Amino acid sequence: MVGSQPLTFFPQLEFGGALDSSTVQELIRTGQPGSLAELYIRNGYTEGRAVSFRRNQNALVGDLVTNYSSSSYHALQLEARRRAARGIIWQANYSLSKVLTDSSGTQVRFDPFLDNAQPRLERARATFDLRHVFNANLVWDLPLGSGKLRDGWTVGSIWNWQSGAPLSVISERGTINRPSRSTQNTASTSLTKPQLGDVLRFRMSDDGPYYVAASAINPRDGTGVAWTPRTLHRASLHSSRGGRGRYAAAPHVRRTVRFRL
Repeated sequence: MVGSQPLTFFPQLEFGGALDSSTVQELIRTGQPGSLAELYIRNGYTEGRAVSFRRNQNALVGDLVTNYSSSSYHALQLEARRRAARGIIWQANYSLSKVLTDSSGTQVRFDPFLDNAQPRLERARATFDLRHVFNANLVWDLPLGSGKLRDGWTVGSIWNWQSGAPLSVISERGTINRPSRSTQNTASTSLTKPQLGDVLRFRMSDDGPYYVAASAINPRDGTGVAWTPRTLHRASLHSSRGGRGRYAAAPHVRRTVRFRL
């Protein structure tokens, strides 16, 4: 065939790398050399051959557990408050922060590298990083005048707003490592970050919220979107609480009755 080149790698494997296998063909088509190498090793395709994917021929998997990971936190924190004056007390604070880490932690306290030779590639925003956080609270003593039944009533409120936590679209494909070590592996895309922002953003539909535009999904295999880990945000969150209550005092006794809404 015009333009064809003879294969130099697969003929060195048992059965020529089993290129007629649908499993092998799918791993090649989807760009998963890590998964393909594991398949060849587990099925003995490299035994007695010049091709080897392992530095230690006596081990397929080896774990070295150590305190390696680290994180950094930088923030601008602002706070304003008003002491009690004319029956009003309020407080407000704002944080602009960024948390970077190569591991956000796991329940089993073990997080393998995607690429042992390039561990710093996994440094990204932590899954719990919140870029913007604003909190405020207020208490107001209602000016209802004097009198046993009118003194001591207050109105209060607590308000919170925060940006969404970072998110990633991951492929979990064994491109560099085997699949069980690729749970945080992202795919590649030619789109820029602003273009990805148009494709991946919070949307509300009749069926509920979703992030990925339907036009970005390949209906054949569900692929089509991915980017550097945790570069975009989930939707921002806000909450508020309000209440009213009455404080009544007696000699040596303080009673508090609050009604919250």
